[in-house]
Amino acid sequence: MAKTEAELQTMERTAREFESVNGELQQMLTRLMDELEPLRQKWQGAGGHSFEQVKRAFHDDQVAINAALRETAAAIRTSGHSYATTDQGAAADLSRVSPAKHLPL
Repeated sequence: MAKTEAELQTMERTAREFESVNGELQQMLTRLMDELEPLRQKWQGAGGHSFEQVKRAFHDDQVAINAALRETAAAIRTSGHSYATTDQGAAADLSRVSPAKHLPL
């Protein structure tokens, strides 16, 4: 049988890592677009139009990646709290059933 374990601290740390990586990624992608901006000003006609289309698509993808990483961090954090609450509830239920015995939960 498979065993699943979750520790609130580990899940919280993982959520913070997702947020940190997201922040670093957003900074890197923004810096990249800032470096490419001077090139856009030099392109005219179809080349300039194509660059604008790619830039918009890039921005949309950046927004989607940002949202996905934030949502993942939030889901991990919520799951950690849910696991902890469930574990505490189960421990409390067991202690009411047999308060004389201690189970290492």
